[in-house]
Amino acid sequence: TDQESVTIVAPPTGINIEVNRELQQSILLLATMFICVLVLLWGSLRRISDVAIVVMTLAFSLLWMQGLIGWGMIFGNTINLKIISRSQFSNLLPILILALGIDDSLHALHRYKEERNRGKSTDEAVHISLSRVGRAIMLTSLTTMAAFSANLISSIPALRSFGIEAALGVACAFILTGLWAPLIRYDMDSWLQKRGRLKEDPEDQLYLVPKHWLSRLSGGSAWAAPIIILLVIVITAIATPVMLALEGDFKVEDFIDEESEIAQSVFLINERFSSEGEPALILVEGDMLDPVVYEAIAELRLNMNTPSVDDPNRYTTLPNGQIELHAIDELVFWAMGSL
Repeated sequence: TDQESVTIVAPPTGINIEVNRELQQSILLLATMFICVLVLLWGSLRRISDVAIVVMTLAFSLLWMQGLIGWGMIFGNTINLKIISRSQFSNLLPILILALGIDDSLHALHRYKEERNRGKSTDEAVHISLSRVGRAIMLTSLTTMAAFSANLISSIPALRSFGIEAALGVACAFILTGLWAPLIRYDMDSWLQKRGRLKEDPEDQLYLVPKHWLSRLSGGSAWAAPIIILLVIVITAIATPVMLALEGDFKVEDFIDEESEIAQSVFLINERFSSEGEPALILVEGDMLDPVVYEAIAELRLNMNTPSVDDPNRYTTLPNGQIELHAIDELVFWAMGSL
């Protein structure tokens, strides 16, 4: 019955089970995302070995991150201090690391390719890529780590742990995708060059987006600068009041499928029970043996079960929809029934 659903499924254990179940059902979505990433990487790099380098460094980044998180938990248990508290927020980390890792590797590899197309040797190309793009990637990684580390001041263990885990993941992505990826490309090109099998990329090679598109977009933006500024002002004016009206309330039902059993239980609880308030007591002064008192209590119960426009709609209800009101008349009724 719905009473059993509210009683059994609603506790945190039920929520954790439902969230884990939905994560397991998202394997198909993850596989689709992986294929799309491979297609986009090939369209941007146009070299199977480059795609393999990026995929390998991303996989090692995730492996390093999870390993460091595990060692952090082991170290915390050893010194009797809970450093890392895994939560549902931790499931967002792989997406974060994949996004940052792909960006870092593409920046580094494209700069390496650009220098090679300019006639630089493999040594010069990798040196320029690491000294210039690598420096920029390092700065962005440090600022990102510092931003996530701000969660350390939170009083919520899950948020503090998420800050530590994210910082570890960003550091791993920087080392492997920002530094190691171009070095692997350099080693492979050096090995091929020694054997006379290194092929140069054609100058008119298409990398996902034609170069003239971006140049035309930049030139058109400069020509239409007044119109663009006007559009920016209008969009900002429209977005600002809506942004200030946004609420940051945490709702459990936002993290689960609306058709799932746990979601229906949460909706049922929100419908039948108030989200705020506390039990109220009414003191009746008078002769408790007077039948008029019991008539007044019965009238109060009837009025509470008959909602009007002025009612706050904050009464706790029973599964049958009746207001939950306990009074002395129930004791009298039960006493009469026991005779």
